[in-house]
Amino acid sequence: MSRMYRFVLSFAAGLLPAASALAADYDPPIFVDEAPEMVPVEVGSGWYLRGDIGYNFDSEFADYDFSSVPGLSYSETSSTIFGGIGAGYHFTDYLRADANIGFLTSQS
Repeated sequence: MSRMYRFVLSFAAGLLPAASALAADYDPPIFVDEAPEMVPVEVGSGWYLRGDIGYNFDSEFADYDFSSVPGLSYSETSSTIFGGIGAGYHFTDYLRADANIGFLTSQS
């Protein structure tokens, strides 16, 4: 082998450890700014609608007394349908006001 060939081989062999040392390097960590503080957004307003409906299947336990309401006849053997609708305003988590209209029917 020629001298030049040996020189190139020895030079290349000397660079091999440097290549593996460069492969172990890594980029510095990426720092991400903190997300802005979440600000609640109010969707809509405090107004709401409500509805109720029900049916009394077992008239044996019906202990309602509506004798003071004129035009309403009720007996212990009748089944009852009741319901109501209303609207209100939600002021806080602990305070709300609403107005309701209800109805009560009896079926023999």
